[in-house]
Amino acid sequence: MAENHLFKRHPLALAVSLQGFFPKLLLASLSVIGTQAMADPFFSEYVEGSSNSKALEIYNPDPGSLNLAGCQVKMYFNGGITPGLTHTFASGTIPAGGVYVLANPSSSAALLSVANGTTSGTAWFNGDDAIELTCGGVTKDIIGQIGLDPGAEWGTGLASTQDNTIARKSSVCAGDTNGANAFDPATEWTGSAIDTFSGLGSHTASCSAATPTVNLSVSATTGTEAGQTVITLTATASAAVSSDQTLNVAVSGTGITATDYALSNTTITIPSGSTTGSVTFTIADDADLEGAETATVTLSNPSAGISVGATSSQNIAITDNDAPVLPSLTINDVSQNEGNNGVTNYVFTVALSAPADAGGVSFDIATVNGTATTASGDYLSKALAGQTIAAGNSTYTFSVAVNGDVDFEANEAFTVAVSAVSGATVADGQGLATIINDDSGCGTSAIKISALQGSGTNSPLAGVAGTTIEGIVVGDYQGTSANSLRGYFVQEEDADADGSAATSEGVFVFEGTTPLAAVNVGDRVRVTGTPAEFFDMTQLGTLTSAFVCASNQAIPTAAPLTLPVPGVPNGNLTTATTAINAYFEKYEGMLVRFPATLSIAEYFQLERYGQLTLSQGGRIPTFSAVTAPGVAAYTNHLISLAKRRIILDDGNNSQNYALTSGLPLPYPTGGLSITNRFRGGDSINQLTGVLHWSFAGQSGTDAWRIRPVEALVDYNFTSANPRKTVAPQVGGTLKVASFNVLNYFTTLDTTSSSTSGPCGPSADQDCRGADSADELARQTAKAAAALCGLNADIVGLMEIENNATASLSSLVGAANATVGCGPYAYINTGTIGGDAIKVGLLYKSTTVSPVGSHAVLTTAEDVRFIDTKNRPTLAQTFAETATGEKFTVAVNHLKSKGSDCNDVADPDALDGQGNCNLTRKNAAMAMTDWLQSDPTNSGDPDYLIIGDLNSYAKEDPIKAIENGPDDTANTVDDYTNLVKHFAGVGAYSYVFDGQTGYLDHALANSSLATQVTDTTDWHINS
Repeated sequence: MAENHLFKRHPLALAVSLQGFFPKLLLASLSVIGTQAMADPFFSEYVEGSSNSKALEIYNPDPGSLNLAGCQVKMYFNGGITPGLTHTFASGTIPAGGVYVLANPSSSAALLSVANGTTSGTAWFNGDDAIELTCGGVTKDIIGQIGLDPGAEWGTGLASTQDNTIARKSSVCAGDTNGANAFDPATEWTGSAIDTFSGLGSHTASCSAATPTVNLSVSATTGTEAGQTVITLTATASAAVSSDQTLNVAVSGTGITATDYALSNTTITIPSGSTTGSVTFTIADDADLEGAETATVTLSNPSAGISVGATSSQNIAITDNDAPVLPSLTINDVSQNEGNNGVTNYVFTVALSAPADAGGVSFDIATVNGTATTASGDYLSKALAGQTIAAGNSTYTFSVAVNGDVDFEANEAFTVAVSAVSGATVADGQGLATIINDDSGCGTSAIKISALQGSGTNSPLAGVAGTTIEGIVVGDYQGTSANSLRGYFVQEEDADADGSAATSEGVFVFEGTTPLAAVNVGDRVRVTGTPAEFFDMTQLGTLTSAFVCASNQAIPTAAPLTLPVPGVPNGNLTTATTAINAYFEKYEGMLVRFPATLSIAEYFQLERYGQLTLSQGGRIPTFSAVTAPGVAAYTNHLISLAKRRIILDDGNNSQNYALTSGLPLPYPTGGLSITNRFRGGDSINQLTGVLHWSFAGQSGTDAWRIRPVEALVDYNFTSANPRKTVAPQVGGTLKVASFNVLNYFTTLDTTSSSTSGPCGPSADQDCRGADSADELARQTAKAAAALCGLNADIVGLMEIENNATASLSSLVGAANATVGCGPYAYINTGTIGGDAIKVGLLYKSTTVSPVGSHAVLTTAEDVRFIDTKNRPTLAQTFAETATGEKFTVAVNHLKSKGSDCNDVADPDALDGQGNCNLTRKNAAMAMTDWLQSDPTNSGDPDYLIIGDLNSYAKEDPIKAIENGPDDTANTVDDYTNLVKHFAGVGAYSYVFDGQTGYLDHALANSSLATQVTDTTDWHINS
């Protein structure tokens, strides 16, 4: 709805404010001829031309620029003493000797071309009207005589104020500030014929003023760092300045840096009418040893109204208070291999932060035993006293001999200590020497991985340090970032497997951020560490050694796993889950294989966590899409779901890894891309990888998952659900579609809150759509493409922003801008209900037309319909253009299952229908009763219910609609579930938790159902 604005015109007086309108800046060249003082602006030219061609030129005689802000031009009409038009300058400047031309906005183009600004009003002066120029409320110049009407004009001939241009004589150096005295233009003005504009834009005055000179003085010429002395720098002019004048202040001097002082300002300003201006110079108390310093402060760059005098600089002596600072001393750490024989020199460097001063630096230095000792022959002790770093130097080296050996042992360490330091402060006086064991542990004793795992859920060796295993790397996920797995999986060689079905032959080796060996799949490794249970996953961590004993070894046989998991009882989900976990526990950490064909059931977490949910036996339908609700049956469905599924994950626990790393997901083989992709329902045979109990990258997501081993296995999928590039054909002469546009908002979501914002009818709800203009453009293009692809005559929309018309108008505009699409129009309902989203209706204006007004079902129409839970239903009757036949479409979006309705005593009954089932059922019953009452006054019996009913096919709300307004099945008022009727029980429009079904419905009453030729779903994103 367009806004209506009321404009009032005041008949007598009009105040006008110029908002910085400067199309041109016309400067005059000032000729300095005389010595008369100049300061205040005055009128330099007056144009009283034909029609509305009128102008005033204002001249600035001052040597400084004039700030026009606060200046006014006042026009007194017909002898009045109150201005009939006042023009106030909001901003702008006139440079020294420059002019500003103010024109009537209705002037001729020739005049406007030289104007600097115009007024907003066109009622300007005539020849008998006085004009006043003021600045800061003080009169600067007057043309005419205020309070007197001279008749037609002041003056005679060309030197008059009517139908002439008059210009100020060059000898005039100030305005006429007396508004009561007699006015004769010939005294100070020369005249030209009407519409003479050639003189506008410049003015010459034969007068000038002596320029004041400025000298610098200081309040003190000495100061100290200790006292942080504050010294005033004063610039003094030889005469008062006529406008604000400025000079720059610079500081220089040998050794002077910006940290030695602080200036309150680098510019000194001498205010208009004054002779002095000042800033402060504060000496800084720094920590630098500098000795005596002298700062020189200098004036420069004077503004146009002043010049620098003979004393342009002053010296300030600064007394330092800093004592000499001793350098700090450190010694480095050394880490290197010990070698197999002889000695290896470990070289330590004692370093100073600055060269030693004249006295030098002295210290003692000696080795100190640690886990490496001289008694065991690990290294040769060494102790030296009175060592020095001479003046001007900053380093000293100390070498320790380490003995080589061929013993397999843990890394060892000793310390080099610096003591008795003189001439420096000690920042780090301990140098750590790490003797890295470079001898292989391969061949030492090791336990079987099955012994580490044990036959229970936890390792029997948990917490036992020094546990050594040997096996083949079957999965390599090394990395040091927090979100990488930071380790690898090791499995016992086939020959060393214990043959027990109760024990796993694999284990995860956790390295943390310090890998001890770089491994590859197929390496035989020997690792020593401490077994532990990490969130119920057995691992070997706190490593003390890791060695690659051989490469390119035979890969252990992948253990075959069965889906559905065998031996899982029905009836109790907790008991069933325990049985499922016990089955997989026996294979944790091992290379496994699933002989059964698995289908992609869920890819919702693909982008965020890099994972797919795979199911045995094809895609699994949602329980209540195919089965009547019931607690026991639903429990058994959940058990069946759990034992038929497994997660295929990537090799890390990062969130949004493909986006942040720029690397594709590992499946399909070759990396996921726009040309190498899969869809829900596609299948994979002989899925092979490492079985891992882990979270996805966020707390609470622990599950059994397969980690891909790209070095061994290809992860390619067989297409079973190809994308339909065009909408399926349904026949008939008229097509109706239901389309959830997934939070299409034209108001951008710019707040961090998820609960509040500028959206909704009361502008107090979160905007749920695009976060940026680019995102909105992409969403609009995709929604419009889908709308055009549907090519329906009537389209019901869900999840569109609940504003008056903007969201619907934007979507319709984008569709209609597509060649061959539409034309579409929308039912203008304004906002509906109180939610941030609403339902809407589009129609193709060439094939159908709305009949009568739309109707909306809310709580006001039926208390069973809770419109604070359900979005209000929108109904509209349409007539087919070709036949005139009418029918009514009711578009819906009922309460979701995502949040509870406990506040209206409607909890989840745990029967498979989820939260708020009764709320949806009551709304459905209210809807069929409401439609039976013909809310649009159509007089036609045909009704079609479409939209997101948030209920699956077997749930109570759908049954309530199917039973019709009499709530009885198999009667004449029943509705037909068109999706079930035409597409069958396998139809789906929605995938949730890896299960298919449809929440989006089309149900027709009995009189309309027989006219429907077909109904189907177009899968564009599921």
